[in-house]
Amino acid sequence: MLTTTLEQWLILQTVIEEGSFAKAGTKLYKSQSSISYNIKCLQDSLGIALLQTVGKKAQLTESGSFLLAEAKHLIDLQRRLEIHAKMLKEGNKTQIRLAVDTVFSKEILFNSLAFCYRTHPEVTVHITELLKTEAVDYLEKQQFDLYIIYLPEILNHLGNFLLDIDFVAVAHHEHPLAQQPNPISTAVLTSYPLVSIKNLDSNSPLDSYGTNWSFSSIDAAISAVTHKLGYAWLPLEKITPLLTKGILKRLRLEQDMTRKTPIYIVYGNRHDVYDKVIQDYIHILRDCVNPNKIRNKLH
Repeated sequence: MLTTTLEQWLILQTVIEEGSFAKAGTKLYKSQSSISYNIKCLQDSLGIALLQTVGKKAQLTESGSFLLAEAKHLIDLQRRLEIHAKMLKEGNKTQIRLAVDTVFSKEILFNSLAFCYRTHPEVTVHITELLKTEAVDYLEKQQFDLYIIYLPEILNHLGNFLLDIDFVAVAHHEHPLAQQPNPISTAVLTSYPLVSIKNLDSNSPLDSYGTNWSFSSIDAAISAVTHKLGYAWLPLEKITPLLTKGILKRLRLEQDMTRKTPIYIVYGNRHDVYDKVIQDYIHILRDCVNPNKIRNKLH
């Protein structure tokens, strides 16, 4: 049987934080005699001194310091448990399962998560990255609470538009395509290997022109292009450092110099429209997409 209670450890912690029994009583809405009694019971149960008086201030003994550090973890867990219970009672989520397109800006994503943590530190966020070719399949399975994904035009009514991701055609600066003096026609472009990003389980056929390289991650596709395996359409934000250094070069095409991939916010469940945690995160996410708003938040 347990001989001490969480309340007793919380009282001890408050005494140390506030510096006296009287101030601890004020913070916990207890009388000073109640504070003293609980501390006495705690020490008697353990059979060791937890507090000592230095001048007019109560301080932890060496044993008290060690044990209170252990107890703080239990106090934090108890607080988290009660916060979660309150959130569940109010119909709000204690965790968010978030599916994000792998091309989505990491800066925007992590800024939004950082601000969300400040607002809801008690909420756990589980993130899964999806390829463009996987999004619809996972949406049908409804395994996530919120999706930040590409939707084909026929399905874009299911979500709310968030932003466009710019893709540009690039190759290594020494690749033959990068050496072309004139704008590159489609016929010339398709005579060279294309590096693409696809779900390895996808049944979609590869392009019929030339030899194609297919990878299941953007980083692998970028690496393939930097190793001169072919050209690729890659997210501009992701490869800007490589373009700046001159490692990669944008291709001069006769048409379609930039392709845009629209990203949408989609609810995994229609009831999540009314969840405060998810709504707060969506507002934060939209603010992070707007550079002016995020600067205001940072300052």
